[in-house]
Amino acid sequence: MTAPVSPDQRREKTTQRRASSAARPTASGSVPAGNAAPAGAARQGTATWPTSPAAGATLKAEAVSLIAQRNWRQAERVARSARNLRPDDIEVDGLLAIATANRPWNRTAKAEITRLNERIANGRDLSRREKAAGLTAMSAALLARNDLRGADTAARQATTLAPEEPGPWWQLASSYAGLGWFDEADQCLTTATAKAGGRATPPVVRWQVGHAINRWAMTKTPALWIGVIGWLFMGLLGLAFAITTPFVAREFRTARLEGDLGLFADETWRAQHWTRVLGGLAVFAIVATWVIALTLVGSG
Repeated sequence: MTAPVSPDQRREKTTQRRASSAARPTASGSVPAGNAAPAGAARQGTATWPTSPAAGATLKAEAVSLIAQRNWRQAERVARSARNLRPDDIEVDGLLAIATANRPWNRTAKAEITRLNERIANGRDLSRREKAAGLTAMSAALLARNDLRGADTAARQATTLAPEEPGPWWQLASSYAGLGWFDEADQCLTTATAKAGGRATPPVVRWQVGHAINRWAMTKTPALWIGVIGWLFMGLLGLAFAITTPFVAREFRTARLEGDLGLFADETWRAQHWTRVLGGLAVFAIVATWVIALTLVGSG
């Protein structure tokens, strides 16, 4: 005969059975109602799975590829998705700052640059390589916003933290090019190539250096002021002269550059064909208006 079971023993066995059944998933693979998923878990189908440490790596790589293609709009979208999965990855923050900074009139660019700057300043848990990556991205974003001094400072700090990496040196070359310090920029390109084991300069860096040179040649010279003065004293014809002068100045200033710097500037200029087309149309329209106005005045 079996020993009689007391009411307390019966209640204990019932509690154990309920706990055991609650720990097992249902036939469909879902967690029974009342069992909340642990913090940080992501749903997949009807089951819950812990978030993988590598989540978002594919999106991050896609954002890098889109930035290399200068597809800023898509890069921003993908980088935002990557940050949802990797909120602590400073490299993702850097990609988002670069993508937004290169989109004109993007209202979120300032906020993204500020966020990245705060991550770098408060990132005691960041490694030297991670801080260097953040500073390199910061320099690229500031250069896109035409903050040349800020871009130069960030790139210098990046080369100090990770002198063995080619990325900071490429970025410093871009900053020097924007400031018109071409000898220093050429030296940085040489250093970056050596750090990269002889690998060619990436296309996005070639574009960035060339764009910085062209912007300097068209705006950081007396050519722009000469054009403005001509506009003030010559009216419509002076306005046409003001628009044309920076284009002519770019051709003259970049023709004196030798080696990679001149090559990068010309490559970028050819890629910016819409700038030339719009400039030519504006000058043609202004000259035509001036001729028509002169004719009407003469006939009157």
